[in-house]
Amino acid sequence: MKLDKLLKRLKRDLAASPQKAGALGLMMLVALYFWAPLVLKWGKGKAKSNSIAVSQVILTDDPVLAKAVPHPATDSGRWEHVRQAIATDQMMVPATHHVSWSNPFSRLREPPKTENEVGSTEPVLPHTPQVATPEPTVDKEHLAGVMISSILLGKRHAVVIRGTVYRINDQLSLGGEDGKPALELRIVGIDESGIDLTHQGKTYRIERLRPKLSPGDHVRQE
Repeated sequence: MKLDKLLKRLKRDLAASPQKAGALGLMMLVALYFWAPLVLKWGKGKAKSNSIAVSQVILTDDPVLAKAVPHPATDSGRWEHVRQAIATDQMMVPATHHVSWSNPFSRLREPPKTENEVGSTEPVLPHTPQVATPEPTVDKEHLAGVMISSILLGKRHAVVIRGTVYRINDQLSLGGEDGKPALELRIVGIDESGIDLTHQGKTYRIERLRPKLSPGDHVRQE
């Protein structure tokens, strides 16, 4: 097909459907936008590889290696001087063993027993059975000394006794004055009116004291 006939056909198609021709032209521009950088990059890379291959060709002979010259620092004569200096140094001479020195790795010898130690015998004391001290019991005096300051109800109930915060399963110590054994009671319950404690399988209750009304005050009922 000749070039003039191809141009006439393109003009005829363009006049027949301009929208189709515009779409084809837009597609050609997009193709050039994406393919042009790749083609240029491929051409540059090929030219560069050819130049590198040419530069790697050896055009000259191998250089002549110079003979190694002995350095004065590697002369073995200096080591002979150092060895002689070490041999004549007084600080490098090993110490001679003295009879009074003891072997630090030998076992310790027990001192010989004297006649007094051999002849003396300690009197054997009769065995006295130990009397078990009775465990303290809870009485009203112990419980009367417990004053509940406040009770906090929430996810983890708490009670304040003598300025200390206690929670359930905590140990409350009572007594212990004048050398007497102290009582250890475990808190098992806390509610708005008091606490429950256990000791040796027994349960004890301590109520919170309500404040007394002053003269002239009254409780208003809702």
